[in-house]
Amino acid sequence: MIIRPTVSCRQRGLHRSRETASITSHYANKILTLVDYVVSVKEGLSWAFNTDHAHNDRFAVDECFVRRRISEQQVDACLSRDAPGTGGNERNNMSIHFLTEMDRLHRDILSMCSTVEENITEAVRGVQNRGSGLANELAVRDHEVNQLDIRIEEECLKILALYHPVANDLRRVAAVLKISGELERVGDLAVNIAERSASLSAFPDFPMPSQLSEMATQSLAMLHSSIDSYIEQNADAARTVIAQDDVVDEFNDKLIEALRIDMGRNASLVEPGMHLFSVIRHIERVADHASNIAEDVVYLISGEIIRHRGKVKT
Repeated sequence: MIIRPTVSCRQRGLHRSRETASITSHYANKILTLVDYVVSVKEGLSWAFNTDHAHNDRFAVDECFVRRRISEQQVDACLSRDAPGTGGNERNNMSIHFLTEMDRLHRDILSMCSTVEENITEAVRGVQNRGSGLANELAVRDHEVNQLDIRIEEECLKILALYHPVANDLRRVAAVLKISGELERVGDLAVNIAERSASLSAFPDFPMPSQLSEMATQSLAMLHSSIDSYIEQNADAARTVIAQDDVVDEFNDKLIEALRIDMGRNASLVEPGMHLFSVIRHIERVADHASNIAEDVVYLISGEIIRHRGKVKT
Protein backbone atom coordinates (compact mmCIF):
# COMPACT_ATOMS: atom_id res chain seq x y z
CA MET A 1 0.00 0.00 0.00
CA ILE A 2 1.36 3.35 -1.09
CA ILE A 3 0.84 6.14 1.36
CA ARG A 4 0.45 9.46 -0.49
CA PRO A 5 1.25 12.60 1.41
CA THR A 6 -1.78 14.70 2.02
CA VAL A 7 -1.88 18.09 0.31
CA SER A 8 -3.97 20.79 1.83
CA CYS A 9 -6.23 23.07 -0.19
CA ARG A 10 -3.95 25.95 0.70
CA GLN A 11 -0.95 24.13 -0.78
CA ARG A 12 -2.92 23.27 -3.94
CA GLY A 13 -3.88 26.91 -4.33
CA LEU A 14 -0.27 27.98 -3.84
CA HIS A 15 0.87 25.51 -6.52
CA ARG A 16 -1.75 26.76 -9.00
CA SER A 17 -0.76 30.35 -8.22
CA ARG A 18 2.85 29.57 -9.04
CA GLU A 19 1.83 27.96 -12.37
CA THR A 20 -0.34 30.97 -13.22
CA ALA A 21 2.48 33.34 -12.32
CA SER A 22 4.89 31.38 -14.55
CA ILE A 23 2.50 31.53 -17.52
CA THR A 24 1.79 35.22 -16.92
CA SER A 25 5.51 35.92 -16.70
CA HIS A 26 6.12 34.10 -20.00
CA TYR A 27 3.56 36.15 -21.92
CA ALA A 28 4.59 39.32 -20.12
CA ASN A 29 8.10 38.72 -21.44
CA LYS A 30 6.65 38.32 -24.94
CA ILE A 31 4.82 41.63 -24.62
CA LEU A 32 7.89 43.42 -23.30
CA THR A 33 9.97 41.99 -26.14
CA LEU A 34 7.40 43.20 -28.66
CA VAL A 35 7.39 46.66 -27.10
CA ASP A 36 11.19 46.82 -27.25
CA TYR A 37 11.04 45.71 -30.87
CA VAL A 38 8.47 48.35 -31.85
CA VAL A 39 10.61 51.02 -30.21
CA SER A 40 13.67 49.86 -32.17
CA VAL A 41 11.68 49.85 -35.42
CA LYS A 42 10.35 53.32 -34.65
CA GLU A 43 13.90 54.56 -34.11
CA GLY A 44 15.00 52.96 -37.39
CA LEU A 45 12.12 54.53 -39.31
CA SER A 46 12.77 57.87 -37.66
CA TRP A 47 16.34 57.72 -38.98
CA ALA A 48 15.08 56.82 -42.45
CA PHE A 49 12.54 59.64 -42.66
CA ASN A 50 14.64 62.34 -41.02
CA THR A 51 17.91 61.83 -42.89
CA ASP A 52 19.23 65.08 -44.38
CA HIS A 53 20.02 64.96 -48.09
CA ALA A 54 20.46 67.26 -51.02
CA HIS A 55 17.14 66.46 -52.71
CA ASN A 56 14.64 66.47 -49.83
CA ASP A 57 11.78 67.56 -52.07
CA ARG A 58 12.16 64.36 -54.09
CA PHE A 59 12.64 62.03 -51.11
CA ALA A 60 9.42 60.11 -50.61
CA VAL A 61 9.71 56.67 -49.01
CA ASP A 62 6.56 54.60 -49.49
CA GLU A 63 5.13 54.55 -45.96
CA CYS A 64 2.52 51.93 -46.80
CA PHE A 65 5.30 49.63 -48.03
CA VAL A 66 7.22 50.06 -44.75
CA ARG A 67 4.16 49.57 -42.51
CA ARG A 68 3.03 46.49 -44.43
CA ARG A 69 6.37 44.78 -43.84
CA ILE A 70 6.21 45.54 -40.13
CA SER A 71 2.63 44.37 -39.59
CA GLU A 72 2.72 41.21 -41.71
CA GLN A 73 6.25 39.89 -41.31
CA GLN A 74 8.24 41.38 -38.47
CA VAL A 75 5.58 41.60 -35.73
CA ASP A 76 4.16 38.21 -36.73
CA ALA A 77 7.62 36.67 -36.46
CA CYS A 78 8.06 38.19 -33.02
CA LEU A 79 4.71 36.86 -31.74
CA SER A 80 5.15 33.38 -33.23
CA ARG A 81 8.32 32.58 -31.30
CA ASP A 82 8.06 29.98 -28.55
CA ALA A 83 9.99 32.17 -26.16
CA PRO A 84 12.05 35.36 -26.32
CA GLY A 85 15.61 34.76 -27.45
CA THR A 86 18.49 35.92 -29.56
CA GLY A 87 17.05 34.36 -32.72
CA GLY A 88 14.17 36.83 -32.77
CA ASN A 89 16.51 39.76 -32.17
CA GLU A 90 18.57 38.65 -35.15
CA ARG A 91 15.42 38.64 -37.29
CA ASN A 92 14.53 42.11 -36.09
CA ASN A 93 18.02 43.41 -36.78
CA MET A 94 17.95 41.92 -40.27
CA SER A 95 14.60 43.60 -40.97
CA ILE A 96 15.97 46.95 -39.83
CA HIS A 97 19.02 46.42 -42.03
CA PHE A 98 16.74 45.62 -44.97
CA LEU A 99 14.80 48.86 -44.50
CA THR A 100 18.05 50.76 -44.24
CA GLU A 101 19.39 49.21 -47.45
CA MET A 102 16.14 49.99 -49.29
CA ASP A 103 16.27 53.56 -48.03
CA ARG A 104 19.84 53.96 -49.28
CA LEU A 105 18.87 52.47 -52.65
CA HIS A 106 15.94 54.87 -52.93
CA ARG A 107 18.08 57.90 -52.16
CA ASP A 108 20.75 56.85 -54.68
CA ILE A 109 18.26 56.41 -57.54
CA LEU A 110 16.75 59.83 -56.76
CA SER A 111 20.19 61.40 -56.78
CA MET A 112 20.85 59.78 -60.16
CA CYS A 113 17.50 61.04 -61.49
CA SER A 114 18.31 64.59 -60.48
CA THR A 115 21.81 64.55 -61.98
CA VAL A 116 20.73 63.02 -65.29
CA GLU A 117 17.77 65.37 -65.67
CA GLU A 118 20.02 68.37 -65.06
CA ASN A 119 22.63 67.12 -67.55
CA ILE A 120 20.22 66.48 -70.40
CA THR A 121 18.47 69.81 -69.84
CA GLU A 122 21.75 71.70 -70.09
CA ALA A 123 22.78 69.71 -73.17
CA VAL A 124 19.55 70.62 -75.00
CA ARG A 125 19.88 74.24 -73.94
CA GLY A 126 23.43 74.18 -75.33
CA VAL A 127 22.12 73.17 -78.76
CA GLN A 128 19.65 76.03 -78.77
CA ASN A 129 22.37 78.48 -77.68
CA ARG A 130 25.03 76.85 -79.93
CA GLY A 131 27.32 76.30 -76.95
CA SER A 132 30.73 74.81 -77.60
CA GLY A 133 32.32 74.32 -74.18
CA LEU A 134 29.71 72.14 -72.51
CA ALA A 135 30.83 68.73 -73.73
CA ASN A 136 33.84 68.40 -71.40
CA GLU A 137 31.84 69.51 -68.37
CA LEU A 138 29.05 67.04 -69.08
CA ALA A 139 31.61 64.28 -69.65
CA VAL A 140 32.86 64.83 -66.10
CA ARG A 141 29.32 64.77 -64.74
CA ASP A 142 28.58 61.62 -66.74
CA HIS A 143 31.38 59.88 -64.85
CA GLU A 144 29.43 60.62 -61.65
CA VAL A 145 26.31 59.13 -63.26
CA ASN A 146 28.25 56.01 -64.24
CA GLN A 147 29.50 55.58 -60.69
CA LEU A 148 25.96 55.89 -59.35
CA ASP A 149 24.81 53.29 -61.86
CA ILE A 150 27.48 50.85 -60.66
CA ARG A 151 26.70 51.51 -56.99
CA ILE A 152 22.97 51.02 -57.50
CA GLU A 153 23.55 47.73 -59.32
CA GLU A 154 25.80 46.51 -56.50
CA GLU A 155 23.20 47.54 -53.90
CA CYS A 156 20.44 45.71 -55.76
CA LEU A 157 22.49 42.53 -56.03
CA LYS A 158 23.40 42.77 -52.34
CA ILE A 159 19.74 43.09 -51.33
CA LEU A 160 18.76 40.16 -53.53
CA ALA A 161 21.53 37.98 -52.11
CA LEU A 162 21.10 38.82 -48.42
CA TYR A 163 17.38 39.42 -47.91
CA HIS A 164 15.65 37.41 -50.68
CA PRO A 165 12.82 39.93 -51.22
CA VAL A 166 9.52 38.75 -52.67
CA ALA A 167 6.37 40.27 -54.19
CA ASN A 168 6.37 44.08 -54.09
CA ASP A 169 9.85 44.24 -52.55
CA LEU A 170 11.30 42.16 -55.38
CA ARG A 171 9.55 44.28 -58.01
CA ARG A 172 10.90 47.42 -56.38
CA VAL A 173 14.50 46.20 -56.55
CA ALA A 174 14.07 44.97 -60.13
CA ALA A 175 12.48 48.27 -61.22
CA VAL A 176 15.24 50.36 -59.64
CA LEU A 177 17.86 48.22 -61.37
CA LYS A 178 16.22 48.76 -64.77
CA ILE A 179 15.50 52.47 -64.23
CA SER A 180 19.15 52.99 -63.33
CA GLY A 181 20.18 51.50 -66.67
CA GLU A 182 17.78 53.78 -68.56
CA LEU A 183 19.07 56.85 -66.73
CA GLU A 184 22.68 55.92 -67.46
CA ARG A 185 21.88 55.86 -71.18
CA VAL A 186 20.17 59.26 -70.97
CA GLY A 187 23.35 60.57 -69.34
CA ASP A 188 25.36 59.26 -72.30
CA LEU A 189 22.94 60.99 -74.67
CA ALA A 190 23.51 64.29 -72.87
CA VAL A 191 27.24 64.05 -73.61
CA ASN A 192 26.56 63.10 -77.24
CA ILE A 193 24.20 66.04 -77.71
CA ALA A 194 26.77 68.41 -76.23
CA GLU A 195 29.41 67.09 -78.64
CA ARG A 196 27.11 67.65 -81.63
CA SER A 197 26.34 71.13 -80.31
CA ALA A 198 30.06 71.92 -80.25
CA SER A 199 30.32 70.81 -83.88
CA LEU A 200 27.31 72.92 -84.89
CA SER A 201 28.88 76.01 -83.31
CA ALA A 202 31.31 76.05 -86.25
CA PHE A 203 28.34 76.79 -88.55
CA PRO A 204 26.77 79.95 -87.11
CA ASP A 205 24.72 80.58 -90.27
CA PHE A 206 23.10 77.16 -90.25
CA PRO A 207 19.37 77.63 -89.50
CA MET A 208 17.90 75.72 -86.59
CA PRO A 209 14.38 74.40 -87.26
CA SER A 210 11.74 75.87 -84.96
CA GLN A 211 10.21 72.44 -84.24
CA LEU A 212 13.46 71.23 -82.68
CA SER A 213 12.76 73.30 -79.57
CA GLU A 214 9.23 71.87 -79.32
CA MET A 215 10.53 68.34 -79.70
CA ALA A 216 13.19 68.88 -77.03
CA THR A 217 10.65 70.40 -74.65
CA GLN A 218 8.34 67.41 -75.09
CA SER A 219 11.13 64.89 -74.55
CA LEU A 220 12.37 66.61 -71.39
CA ALA A 221 8.82 66.85 -70.07
CA MET A 222 8.39 63.11 -70.60
CA LEU A 223 11.60 62.36 -68.71
CA HIS A 224 10.56 64.62 -65.84
CA SER A 225 7.07 63.08 -65.67
CA SER A 226 8.41 59.52 -65.76
CA ILE A 227 10.67 60.28 -62.80
CA ASP A 228 7.77 61.89 -60.94
CA SER A 229 5.58 58.84 -61.61
CA TYR A 230 8.22 56.67 -59.91
CA ILE A 231 8.49 58.98 -56.92
CA GLU A 232 4.71 59.32 -56.53
CA GLN A 233 4.03 55.64 -57.40
CA ASN A 234 1.46 56.79 -59.97
CA ALA A 235 0.72 54.21 -62.67
CA ASP A 236 -1.77 56.47 -64.48
CA ALA A 237 0.86 59.20 -64.87
CA ALA A 238 3.31 56.59 -66.16
CA ARG A 239 0.84 55.42 -68.80
CA THR A 240 0.33 59.04 -69.88
CA VAL A 241 4.08 59.35 -70.46
CA ILE A 242 4.05 56.23 -72.62
CA ALA A 243 1.25 57.65 -74.78
CA GLN A 244 3.21 60.87 -75.35
CA ASP A 245 6.02 59.03 -77.13
CA ASP A 246 4.04 59.10 -80.37
CA VAL A 247 4.13 62.91 -80.35
CA VAL A 248 7.93 62.93 -80.20
CA ASP A 249 8.10 60.32 -82.96
CA GLU A 250 6.06 62.61 -85.21
CA PHE A 251 8.42 65.51 -84.53
CA ASN A 252 11.34 63.22 -85.31
CA ASP A 253 9.91 62.13 -88.68
CA LYS A 254 9.03 65.67 -89.76
CA LEU A 255 12.40 67.17 -88.77
CA ILE A 256 14.44 64.47 -90.48
CA GLU A 257 12.36 64.69 -93.67
CA ALA A 258 12.76 68.49 -93.78
CA LEU A 259 16.50 68.14 -93.13
CA ARG A 260 16.85 65.60 -95.93
CA ILE A 261 15.17 67.98 -98.38
CA ASP A 262 17.36 70.92 -97.33
CA MET A 263 20.58 68.92 -97.68
CA GLY A 264 19.47 67.71 -101.09
CA ARG A 265 18.98 71.26 -102.28
CA ASN A 266 22.18 72.72 -100.83
CA ALA A 267 25.37 70.63 -100.57
CA SER A 268 26.93 73.10 -98.11
CA LEU A 269 24.32 72.09 -95.56
CA VAL A 270 25.30 68.42 -95.55
CA GLU A 271 27.96 68.57 -92.82
CA PRO A 272 26.01 70.71 -90.30
CA GLY A 273 22.88 68.83 -91.33
CA MET A 274 24.42 65.53 -90.28
CA HIS A 275 25.32 66.99 -86.87
CA LEU A 276 21.74 68.20 -86.50
CA PHE A 277 20.46 64.80 -87.61
CA SER A 278 22.38 63.21 -84.71
CA VAL A 279 20.93 65.77 -82.27
CA ILE A 280 17.39 64.99 -83.43
CA ARG A 281 17.93 61.25 -83.04
CA HIS A 282 19.46 61.66 -79.57
CA ILE A 283 16.53 63.79 -78.37
CA GLU A 284 14.11 61.20 -79.73
CA ARG A 285 15.99 58.51 -77.80
CA VAL A 286 15.57 60.52 -74.59
CA ALA A 287 11.81 60.20 -75.05
CA ASP A 288 12.19 56.45 -75.64
CA HIS A 289 14.11 56.02 -72.40
CA ALA A 290 11.51 58.10 -70.55
CA SER A 291 8.84 55.77 -71.93
CA ASN A 292 10.87 52.74 -70.78
CA ILE A 293 11.12 54.20 -67.27
CA ALA A 294 7.36 54.70 -67.23
CA GLU A 295 6.86 51.06 -68.26
CA ASP A 296 9.08 50.00 -65.34
CA VAL A 297 6.93 52.11 -63.00
CA VAL A 298 3.78 50.34 -64.21
CA TYR A 299 5.48 47.01 -63.54
CA LEU A 300 6.55 48.15 -60.07
CA ILE A 301 3.05 49.17 -59.06
CA SER A 302 0.88 46.54 -60.75
CA GLY A 303 3.29 43.71 -61.57
CA GLU A 304 2.20 43.98 -65.22
CA ILE A 305 4.84 43.89 -67.97
CA ILE A 306 3.66 46.18 -70.79
CA ARG A 307 6.82 46.44 -72.91
CA HIS A 308 6.51 46.01 -76.70
CA ARG A 309 2.71 46.15 -76.69
CA GLY A 310 1.32 47.72 -79.82
CA LYS A 311 4.78 48.07 -81.39
CA VAL A 312 4.63 45.08 -83.73
CA LYS A 313 3.30 46.05 -87.14
CA THR A 314 1.42 43.39 -89.09
